[in-house]
Amino acid sequence: MKASDIVGTCEEVWPRLREREGNGNMPRTFLWVTGPSRTGDIEQTIQLGAHGPRRLHIVLVDDTKENS
Repeated sequence: MKASDIVGTCEEVWPRLREREGNGNMPRTFLWVTGPSRTGDIEQTIQLGAHGPRRLHIVLVDDTKENS
């Protein structure tokens, strides 16, 4: 993931998508990956990875002009 793609709020994503895809060409689906899944449903104990990944690794690429 490019470091320049990180934004502070969810609302900042939509204008970027419209600019990238063209107005009126938004993706049909959009997936927010926020981290490992967790649930407390199983015997009231927190379980990681019950409905998805146990771990999430993100590689950030510094794409600033200073490092080009």
